[in-house]
Amino acid sequence: MEMQTLGEKNNILKSVKWYDWTIVAVVYIVLLLFMIFGDVMHTAKSSMAILEGHIGDFYRYNKGIVGGNDYDLFIYLIFAVWNIPVFLSGNHLAWPADVSIINAYEKLLPVVFIFLSAFLVYKICLCIGMERRKAFYAAFLLFTTPCIVLNTVAYGMYDSIYGFFFLCAMYFFIKNRTKYDEWLSMLLFGLSFSLKPFAIFILIPVVAYRHKKIIKCILLYVVAALPLLAFKLFNLNNSAGTTGMRFLDYLFEASYENGLWPIPLFIITYAIICFWAFHKKYDDHEPLKIWYIALLSMLPFYVFISWHPQWIALYAMLFVILAAAYKNKKQILFFDVIFSICFIGYIWSGFGTGFAAESMAWSPMSTLLPLSRYDLPFVGTQILPGGRGVSVYSAIMIAVIIFMVYCMNPWKYKEEYDDLRQEITKKELIYARLRFLVPMIFYLSIMLSWYVLSL
Repeated sequence: MEMQTLGEKNNILKSVKWYDWTIVAVVYIVLLLFMIFGDVMHTAKSSMAILEGHIGDFYRYNKGIVGGNDYDLFIYLIFAVWNIPVFLSGNHLAWPADVSIINAYEKLLPVVFIFLSAFLVYKICLCIGMERRKAFYAAFLLFTTPCIVLNTVAYGMYDSIYGFFFLCAMYFFIKNRTKYDEWLSMLLFGLSFSLKPFAIFILIPVVAYRHKKIIKCILLYVVAALPLLAFKLFNLNNSAGTTGMRFLDYLFEASYENGLWPIPLFIITYAIICFWAFHKKYDDHEPLKIWYIALLSMLPFYVFISWHPQWIALYAMLFVILAAAYKNKKQILFFDVIFSICFIGYIWSGFGTGFAAESMAWSPMSTLLPLSRYDLPFVGTQILPGGRGVSVYSAIMIAVIIFMVYCMNPWKYKEEYDDLRQEITKKELIYARLRFLVPMIFYLSIMLSWYVLSL
């Protein structure tokens, strides 16, 4: 790859205007300071046990401190490193009840991983063959994806962390320039599994697509399993054996009852996709097809499993790269706006005003708001319809994902990806702005309306 000159780098940065970054920064700051969700505080507080020397008895010790832990040790190790300054300051002893600013610090960790993930999206796009401005455009799309911004910046969910390791794995898998790249990719996949297991659904078909030899596929799968296996063995020795295993129950939720035994629809559909990928001819000159297979492999997950809102982050990371390469951006970004609005309706109606109250009352700037952390207000009037509305929102989101998977197929619509070297137009930049602004204005308007009604 040719070296970039300073002038080229400046031109890439100028492809997104200064006022775009200003608007994004303002939204990020508001969400960072005025909202939060309790999971990040629980995980951060749990990580303090590692800094206090409780590694061998981590899970047993934390049962009496935070009531127990659901994740493997890796996420707590990451937070422990991040929390060294907090631990040395001694503020962890009073937090979270008395030191709200630490909540903002804890939320910064997943936000940092958004920046790192956006950089990886840029690098992956270059490996795929995109023009530099188009690659930067893809990174900007990730940075301004409403569901990622809300999950990470507003609520402090850390799906951007496992997403980062997934993107690292895919970068080396697609790059594949040395004999070590693919094996390193497998280890990074394993680290992603050790945070949340979703990327395993991508690993199996993309490896099967590239390698047609069963033995080679199995060897790569075994290497990918090593990091996760190490953490699971640690859990067993630490009396935390079932950590993260409840996820397996989700795979059998949607089943066809034939009177004899239930047929799990997720397993059947996913197996068909893996079989299709294995028998599809591998094209080393079109790595974008690997990325599409990764998106396709997640389709049964979102269609047949009752997913949590934060799990949509992996879909978003897959979507932005295909969207940047796709010619007809107006169409897919329009439907992505609908997706984001329904996502907001889903989290609002699904979790209710108590969720909104908690997210603001525990926020870093909660002292400026007349909201009690222990007497959370509830508003009788719903801003958005709940009940069946939750199912409607999720159904529309699933329909949009199915539509995206259909229309972004590089085998069926090859002409949409003909010129990856084509530069981003002014209209495409406008579409990216609207994709971010419309859902965020919608969300902030709902939160402001709720807050006014709660006074």
